[in-house]
Amino acid sequence: MKKIITLLGAVLISAGLSAQTINKQTPTHQQENKKVIETVDVKTFKELLQNQEGKVVLLDVRTAEEYKQGHIDNAKNIDVLQKDFVQKIERLDKNTPVFVYCRSGHRSMKAAQILKEHGFTKVYNLAGGYIAWSKQK
Repeated sequence: MKKIITLLGAVLISAGLSAQTINKQTPTHQQENKKVIETVDVKTFKELLQNQEGKVVLLDVRTAEEYKQGHIDNAKNIDVLQKDFVQKIERLDKNTPVFVYCRSGHRSMKAAQILKEHGFTKVYNLAGGYIAWSKQK
């Protein structure tokens, strides 16, 4: 009987330690996600752009037509909806911070996820997109 109780105790302790390990890993994984992609407001986006001293990629992921209607100065236009989006982003330096925006923030979040999946280390997504940017001028 003592052996059964001892064995049962060992199993319970082992299960408890395993659960703690899983719980410790989950927040770390979530923190890594937050570190790669940050969605920021217009003010923060502008400040971060200025503080990087030109060592960034500013990426407008809207269509060429939308880009022609107005865009942030020095933005490179790569349409996230085009088939060659991944091929084009692969030419960029993955260690250079990427500032990404679209019209309202939805396509740019999709682009940010793709950038992350392809090894980019820091991506800033503009909340509210070019609409929000235009209102803050």
